[in-house]
Amino acid sequence: MDLWFVIAAPIVVAVFLGWYLWASARRRRTVREQHGVDPRDTWDALSAGEDPTDDAR
Repeated sequence: MDLWFVIAAPIVVAVFLGWYLWASARRRRTVREQHGVDPRDTWDALSAGEDPTDDAR
């Protein structure tokens, strides 16, 4: 395997992972600041067997 690939592959993966985690935290912060509902919270409620639309009626 080429040396440049051995060096570059973990760097690329680390940069992507860092960007993904940063974007995820930013999205959650933005939703929370706008008093919105994060789709992941709805999914968590559905996974727990709750109906997230009950309070909407």
